[in-house]
Amino acid sequence: QHFILNDVSVGGVELFGEFGLVASLQDEEEGGLLFGLGYLEVGHCPNGDYVVMDVDSEFGEIRYVCHEECAADNAFEEFSESSKVVAPTLGEFVVGLDQKTIGSDYFDEPSAQAQC
Repeated sequence: QHFILNDVSVGGVELFGEFGLVASLQDEEEGGLLFGLGYLEVGHCPNGDYVVMDVDSEFGEIRYVCHEECAADNAFEEFSESSKVVAPTLGEFVVGLDQKTIGSDYFDEPSAQAQC
């Protein structure tokens, strides 16, 4: 498959391109900590919430991580309580954002959002 070199915005959510993914993995304060927990940071919500992909136990699952409650400055200690699954795959996540069935941040819950 092909990588997108530049970041893109879908439904207001910024998704990292190839350069953004590499930069995230090199960032020891955020992306590196998340990767150590089994998650790849793949983007950011407009309000700063993290968009992560599970690369460990539930491979491919997309989660939002609430940046106010769970952030790099606390080493993501409250990850399980401050994150939620929003899509089972990245493809379904992008389609959900585009069709507005997935909200654009941790607290945005459209009534039509599919339960994952």
